[in-house]
Amino acid sequence: LDMTGMAGVTNFQAFEVGGYYSFDDPSGFRVENNTLAGITATNVTFLDMSLAEEMMTSIGGNIVGPNTATTVTGVRSNRAATIDYSNFFGVTDPVSGSATQGPNMLMSDPMFVGAGDYRLGAGSMCIDTGLPTLVDSDGTRSDMGAYGGPLAP
Repeated sequence: LDMTGMAGVTNFQAFEVGGYYSFDDPSGFRVENNTLAGITATNVTFLDMSLAEEMMTSIGGNIVGPNTATTVTGVRSNRAATIDYSNFFGVTDPVSGSATQGPNMLMSDPMFVGAGDYRLGAGSMCIDTGLPTLVDSDGTRSDMGAYGGPLAP
């Protein structure tokens, strides 16, 4: 999901998951290969989870930033959740609550093509460093962000 270039918002929240969920799929839910960048707001939150019970989650391959905001929150969760294989550039609060960062997190400029084009530019550290379980259409390991992974436009 490409969430880019919005302005004039006080509070922007990309995803909120709450309540009680029961999944037949034992893999739980996934928040994968999204780009949240170019947002101008007072507060920006990528993912806020308030769950009634522990469940499997896959949170990875995402790019958050750069954004223009007083506070940028990555992942906030009341239950165990690990974010990994993602890039949180300029995020003031990458994880909070019971959320943790995995060892493959980046905190660097994603090097977008520019001028409103949020595809990855040549030399970006986000190329071929997304979720290792996903493959891009070119057969290589997934890129991070909305333009990476098997369902990329």
